[in-house]
Amino acid sequence: MPLRVFAEGKKAHTLAFQVQTLTLCRLQVVWSVVLSNGTAYLLTLGMPSHVTAITWMAGPLCGTFVQPYMGTLSDKFGSRYGRRRPFIMLGAIGTVLSIFFLACVEQLVSSLNIFLDDNAERLATCTAAFFLIWSLSFWIQPLQVGVRALIVDLFPKDQQPQASACASYWVGCGNLIGAASGFVSLPDTLGLVRWTQFQCLCLIATVALTSTVIVGCLACQETPAQAEVTRGRHVSAGLFQVLKRVRTTSYHLNDVMRHVMLIQFFSWMAWFPFLYYGSSYIANLFAHQEMLSNGNSAYHAVQQTATRFGTLSFFSLSCSMLLTSIILHACLAQTQRRIASIWIASQILYAMALLSTYFIATWRASLIITFYVGISFSVTQFAPFAILGQECVSMKDLDGEALKTGTVMGLHNVAISLAQLISAGVCFPIFLVFKSWGLDGSLAFVIRLGAVPALAAAWQLRKLQRTLEKQRATAI
Repeated sequence: MPLRVFAEGKKAHTLAFQVQTLTLCRLQVVWSVVLSNGTAYLLTLGMPSHVTAITWMAGPLCGTFVQPYMGTLSDKFGSRYGRRRPFIMLGAIGTVLSIFFLACVEQLVSSLNIFLDDNAERLATCTAAFFLIWSLSFWIQPLQVGVRALIVDLFPKDQQPQASACASYWVGCGNLIGAASGFVSLPDTLGLVRWTQFQCLCLIATVALTSTVIVGCLACQETPAQAEVTRGRHVSAGLFQVLKRVRTTSYHLNDVMRHVMLIQFFSWMAWFPFLYYGSSYIANLFAHQEMLSNGNSAYHAVQQTATRFGTLSFFSLSCSMLLTSIILHACLAQTQRRIASIWIASQILYAMALLSTYFIATWRASLIITFYVGISFSVTQFAPFAILGQECVSMKDLDGEALKTGTVMGLHNVAISLAQLISAGVCFPIFLVFKSWGLDGSLAFVIRLGAVPALAAAWQLRKLQRTLEKQRATAI
């Protein structure tokens, strides 16, 4: 018999929060491993750098189109195992298999070398890796939306901020584990001397993800879907019907949800340049300082050291995230009614941190800025989900069901993913202009440019704050 730690809609104790949100830590480890080491791994396989850029568009594109589809399917899914858990398990299986084949793709393709010459083998390896990255991005979507929707389903309205704070804590832990792993020689540490660093990282990520998904799914009990929903699953689960339900739900979002998604759109336009180019920016600062001191003779050694210092910057960010999430969780009773205010302050702090790069010329100062950025990023991982979770449960209280949670979370992810796509589209021509004019500092410029949407998010947050105040006044 499975261990039922908590059931849907019931008051939960601390263990329940930790068990259910722990999966997000392991999911974040997967993303940290892939994002921090994936580009270098793909380049070692022989993939051209411009193809790697196309490869990494898989995440935002799948987040835009796949996640809302999966979320809506889970809303209408009738099963004795629940609505969310089948999607979580299916997504976990697909994610684990994708990571496994990605880590071993070179060995798998080389086993066909009796049929392929060297060039054909390299092309086959790169092609397989390209599709495996897209497969990984696809299967993460049902896993992610399932976990987020299940958290909303399981906990009542007054415990949604606590659940989101726990989730933010585990996301911080996942980032910290992923960042710290880059400083350890895992093949030597684990005794797997024939394995590469990337393969060891993938092994740790898959074992951690599998174990936490199994425990999380066994430790909760979902309310079975209503009979009419179960019957409807068989007749209305087609693509166009699901898209119609997504569109209908988007029309019926309340003002708070619309504000949150618009805020996240601006916020993630600001986050994209820093998260994708921040480590390279800090590495360039370090390399520039060292080259001035040592000259061009030590170029290759300086570049290798600079890459490690770029990774160190995100270790600093992860430490700050984890510390902030612990403080948020500890002070939740005092901050629960001021979530919007905290979010505003974090966006302003982030914009100031980005603009301060105008005055930074050393890598040590940039590490301090990165630490402060981690505070803002931790709040970004906590505040929107706490507010959306409360609103979804309020809709359940009014409508007698919570079957639209997956669709709402999917639409929320659309706002985040579209923002990243647009931000990438803005950064690309800027890089081309700087390169064609022979100018340096393109990375610093796009990072500073992120202050504009960050301030736009803070402005939009003022509207959200007023809406929440009116909502509380009406409730009184």
